[in-house]
Amino acid sequence: MDAIIQEKSLNMLEFIEYQAEIQRKYIQKEISAEDAMELTGKMFTHLHLNLKEINSRKN
Repeated sequence: MDAIIQEKSLNMLEFIEYQAEIQRKYIQKEISAEDAMELTGKMFTHLHLNLKEINSRKN
C-alpha cells in the first residue's frame, strides 16, 4: 500500500475511533450533545489539517 494512502487511512481510522468514543460518552450521559458536537468538530478540523498536510507532501 502506498505510504501516503496508508497514512491517510490511519488518520481517518483515528477519527472514526474518536467519534465512536464521543458517541459512547454521549449515550452514557458523560457529556452533553453540545460537547459531543464541539469535540467532533475539533477532531474533524484536526483530521482535515492532517490530510491537507499529507497531500502537500506528495506534490
